[in-house]
Amino acid sequence: TPRLKDGIKELNIPPMDPFIIERNNIEVRSGFATGRVQVRNVRIFGISDSVVQSVDHRMDGDKVSMGLVTQVPRLYLEGNYKADMMINEVKMTPKGYFNVTMTDLVLSSQSEGELYERDGHTYLRLTKFNFEPEIGDMHIYASNLVPDPALNAVILDFVNQYWRQVYKIMLPQTRSTWEPMFLKVMNSFFAAIPFDLFIKKN
Repeated sequence: TPRLKDGIKELNIPPMDPFIIERNNIEVRSGFATGRVQVRNVRIFGISDSVVQSVDHRMDGDKVSMGLVTQVPRLYLEGNYKADMMINEVKMTPKGYFNVTMTDLVLSSQSEGELYERDGHTYLRLTKFNFEPEIGDMHIYASNLVPDPALNAVILDFVNQYWRQVYKIMLPQTRSTWEPMFLKVMNSFFAAIPFDLFIKKN
């Protein structure tokens, strides 16, 4: 997807690298932490370096189901956060800057959609989109988790040492937040490019 790095203005496809998220709320409901994290002015770098490894699609009339496996060498995201959390019955309201670096990602996605006609072409509108990210390694930084910089560093060391366990907890908890966002992005793409340019409708 290198061609999508700067977007395709005439097709109304937004720039994908960096991909901008102006604001999003993440609800957290786990055994030890509950609350909400708001992120703002998030920039995601590396999407244009992704490579689609395999595509599997099935069509039944106007219904389409599709599976993709995509490899992303490196994703880097940064932005600002504000949290309102209860962690082990302790209320915390930190805010600050954060960044996350992820390497060797493999994204296996499953989607469902329906075909529709427009201007003599067939387009695809996705109705469901979900994926399972497998991450080779991840490093997290956040400022001002606690007022004491030394303690902040200790917390980050712990999180980065046990990031796989944290990730397994957070992924299902935040799925309802990020899946609709990716569905919107994918539909912007498919609304701009006719589906019949890729696949003939039988």
